Formats: sequence, structure tokens, C-alpha cells
Amino acid sequence: MSQFEICKQNYLNTTTLVAVESGTSTVDALFDRNSTSQYQSSGLNDDTSGMTMTVEFASSRNINRIVLQNINLKAFTVYYNSNTANTFTLTSTADTNTSAWSQNSDTSLYLAFSTQACTSIGIVATVTMQANEEKKIGQLWCIEKKMSFERNPDAKSYKAKKDRKEYVHEMAAGGWSQYILDEYFTADIKLKYRSLSETTQFLDIYDDRIPFVFIPFPTSSNWQATEYNQIYECIWQGDYEFLQPSANNFLDVGFSGRVRLKETAR
Repeated sequence: MSQFEICKQNYLNTTTLVAVESGTSTVDALFDRNSTSQYQSSGLNDDTSGMTMTVEFASSRNINRIVLQNINLKAFTVYYNSNTANTFTLTSTADTNTSAWSQNSDTSLYLAFSTQACTSIGIVATVTMQANEEKKIGQLWCIEKKMSFERNPDAKSYKAKKDRKEYVHEMAAGGWSQYILDEYFTADIKLKYRSLSETTQFLDIYDDRIPFVFIPFPTSSNWQATEYNQIYECIWQGDYEFLQPSANNFLDVGFSGRVRLKETAR
């Protein structure tokens, strides 16, 4: 299992960055942070009709992570700077070494690669997992890693949950009714014996005072599995606590603290 990661916010954040041949009315589904909603092509529902999507950035972006969620693409290529030959060389275990697939069966993919300056990200897709469907993508994250945890916390020190926003009413005649607005990710991460280098990275994120992306299980192999397929835009709630030494000889053993995360509004 790879280490927890914190990345910058998604560089894909408005429909004006996206060019597609069809399905323009569903482009906003690519970055609404709801993987059940999907971009869907229109009129390209056979495996001889290719779909091309281009995300054109206003200025060059340093990108080293791309995440695709809830896709039905079997044969497709992810490339950069408007050249389909510019595929990414993946640096972590995946079903392919480059960002080109002919027999993909994963409905979600986490792609890690060395930092690449990108003026655009492109996707060209032909074949779908179930033959002759429209091409579909639930979420597309184009992001840059800020840090990886040096090591993950033990299970008892990682408390994650979906915090439900709901109204529950007791009915006059008895019984209860429930109205659910939404659910948001929260996490309480306790860390001990952390190096000065790692805590300095945490301080940089804390001092930024802006949302960031948290990926608790960034594994490229089988990332579609329910327990792995997680990515959240979060804020750091509360204080920076990593001024506390983990033991009396703190210069040798490092620092302790806590990272409290709350998912931002969608």
C-alpha cells in the first residue's frame, strides 16, 4: 500500500477548459466531485467512433497525478501537450507502463508519473468495456502532488468517516422521518515520531490556508476497489500541532501531532 498523499487542487475546475466533439452539456460532471455523475459522449456509441477530449490550461501546469473515476473506457490514451505520442510513463505499479490501454477493465484509475509541464491534457477513446456504448467518464483529476506521508499511521490513529448532514424528526403519531442533504468525508489522523522534514511540509500546507486534495490509498493497481477508490478535496481544520516532541530526546525521535481534515463543499 502506498503512502497517503496530499496534492494541490484539481487544475480542471471549469467547463471553459474542456473541448469535446459531443456531450458538451455533461462536461461539468468531470469535476463536480460526484463520481456517479458522468460526462457522456453523444452519437459515438460504437467502437469505431473515437472520442477526443482536450483540457486546455490557461498557463502551463506541473502535473504528476491524473485520476479517472467511473469510466467505461477499454481502449484509450491519455496524453499531454496536444500530441497523442506524448503519453505519460507511469512510475507506480499499474496494468501498463504508459498511459495507453487496449484492454482496460478498471472503472477507476490512479496514474502517478514524474512531473510534467502540461499546457493541455488529452484523452482519445475508441472501445468501451461493454461494446458500442457512449464514452463515459465520472471524474477527471489533473493534479500535482505536494507531499507523501513518510509512513502511514496505524489503523487506530486514522479515524475516517462520512459525516452525514441530515434532519431527523420524530413524528407526532410516533416513528421518525429522515431528510439527508449530503455526506462529507472527515478524518482525524494522529502521527508520532515525524521528521522535521515531514512536519515542515505539513506546516507549508497549513500555512497555505487553502483547500487541497487528500488521497488516502494512492495505489495504481486495483485502485477501483471500493476500499481504495477515494480522493477528497479538504481543508485543514484547527491547529498546527507538530511543535510537540514525541519524546524527551526529541531531536532524535521527531515530533507528534494531528491532522484534522474536512471535505469542502461540492
